[in-house]
Amino acid sequence: MHHQMPGLNRRVFGGTLIWDTPIEGLSAGSSVDSEHPTGSIVGGPYTGTFSTHPLYPYYFFGKYEHGRAMFAGEYNRIAVNAQVQFPGGPPEVIRSDHRAFYAMASYRIAEKLTGGLYYSSSIDRQAAFTSSRFQKDWALSGRYDFNPFLYVKFEQHFVDGTEIGFSTSNNSNLKPNTRMTLLKIGVSF
Repeated sequence: MHHQMPGLNRRVFGGTLIWDTPIEGLSAGSSVDSEHPTGSIVGGPYTGTFSTHPLYPYYFFGKYEHGRAMFAGEYNRIAVNAQVQFPGGPPEVIRSDHRAFYAMASYRIAEKLTGGLYYSSSIDRQAAFTSSRFQKDWALSGRYDFNPFLYVKFEQHFVDGTEIGFSTSNNSNLKPNTRMTLLKIGVSF
């Protein structure tokens, strides 16, 4: 894998291992990548420089499917030690220790109808003790497949905390405790 972000230099390398275990329907895996982004920040009125120590985000994941049921989960961690500097200002050090996981389960109720439950948790262990340090999200979902290509999905979310950093410009009503109802129509091919 190789990619570069606009304004940032250096390459990103990574890999994934997936193991189809001897237990039918169970797979597990891990991913890691190596990043060392540096470069310029250009956005709106801000122009500056950005550099980090090498980053090694890693992920562990698993999935189990049996009959009409499916269970899956993932854990990841990324620690950042970066420096940002804008012209005329002192360098600013940014540190974070982001850890996140999710667990989910779904059950196919009928041929075209699936129900699910999802829990995710995210925390920055370096951040101040406020609601922006963490985010926990319980979600109930239902999905109806009209055919192999078209589906509709309903989700009811119970979110505590704001760590993921939703944009306040188009989510002005976000609070430390947010309740969201989502309806999605999807196409896959």
